[in-house]
Amino acid sequence: MTAMRTLALALTLTTTLACGGAAPPTRTIDDAPVATKAKGASSPSSAPSAARAAPAATKAAEPEPTGLPSRCAEGDSSSVCLPPAYLARALCNEDYPTVALAMFARSTPWTRAYSTTTSAAWNASGGASSNERMAMHEELLILRKRGADSSGIQVSGAGTSYDVLRWDGSCVTLQDGELTFQVPPKIASARVVLKRLELHVRDALKDAPELAKLYQSHRKECKGVTIGDVSKECEKVDGQLSVAVASYVRERGGVPEPHKLPKPR
Repeated sequence: MTAMRTLALALTLTTTLACGGAAPPTRTIDDAPVATKAKGASSPSSAPSAARAAPAATKAAEPEPTGLPSRCAEGDSSSVCLPPAYLARALCNEDYPTVALAMFARSTPWTRAYSTTTSAAWNASGGASSNERMAMHEELLILRKRGADSSGIQVSGAGTSYDVLRWDGSCVTLQDGELTFQVPPKIASARVVLKRLELHVRDALKDAPELAKLYQSHRKECKGVTIGDVSKECEKVDGQLSVAVASYVRERGGVPEPHKLPKPR
């Protein structure tokens, strides 16, 4: 009986070791655990896809041009050098006498033309017109070339016309036969009204040696008034000073940059 109990105990121990007491297997380097991906993290292989899916960076807005333009309008295929459309539009619809004076400077690229008529000044753009009639051989700047209506259709029987800028800052519309691109022997100019110019430009003109003496005479004879009931001597000096200012700007290089400038829109 004792021998049977001993045999049963031995069998029980053997079964226990075989079922639950086995040692864990030895791990090799290939059995190393793989790191668990954190929730929300992207795997390296998905990074390029995410970069491709990202929206393209918004193109930075181009800064508005500062100062007066100094090059012909882009895309103009005509034989004349025109200023940008926004500038031409502003000059024909608003009041920029100092800008006009600066644009007539010798170094500017704008195409000059000269009137062959003494007709009244007429502005087809609807802006203000000068009360002074056009002078023969008056120097002008080409602002816009016309020849078609607003829809772009050529008007039957209508020839080419131009919006041009006068020295006084006003805009005039002339037909092709009312101007020439040939420089005349003597150039005329619309009257430059000094009081309409910006103060810093007036001061610069007063300091010019070529104009100083005339400025003194103008101040003495006109006493700040150039229209209405003025003396004949005032009218004479005012006309002389206007011609001298135009000659100075045309031949000596121009005036300081205007402060009031049209903005693109």
